[in-house]
Amino acid sequence: VEERLPLALLLEKHPREVASDGTVLGPPPRSSQPEWPVDDLRAWATRGVGLPHLSRVEARGVDTGARLEQAAARQALAFLARLRAYGLPGEGWISEVWAGEASGLILVTLHGGIPVRIGDGRISRRKLEALRAVLDRINREADPVQFVDARFRHQVIVKAG
Repeated sequence: VEERLPLALLLEKHPREVASDGTVLGPPPRSSQPEWPVDDLRAWATRGVGLPHLSRVEARGVDTGARLEQAAARQALAFLARLRAYGLPGEGWISEVWAGEASGLILVTLHGGIPVRIGDGRISRRKLEALRAVLDRINREADPVQFVDARFRHQVIVKAG
């Protein structure tokens, strides 16, 4: 994974892009066109407000170029990088990742706003594919769901509600 490719936006007064290594890259682009020559336009398409947001991250006083040191934020960024490595980037299905406490990450789906407990974010490709299948089924059935829990070995739990 390219360390400088933006993975997430911090939710603050003004969103800022963050790279997978935790480096704060600055504000997202203002237009849908690159502001400088870009060799690979696919990299540009992954920038901006369409990225999953990181929320519940303490980012006061973190300037552009600084690195986030909060353990939960680093776990969330590693999880988002893992998704890209698996070929299942979060831009199309994750709205935000709540990174309030280490090993207690929760992603929120883009469609339906379903909270998904992912623990420390170390999820295998097979488990992630199972999670995506469960979420697709939930979206088709339209039954109310309180949350989905992907922290357990060999299972994805759905709490109806």
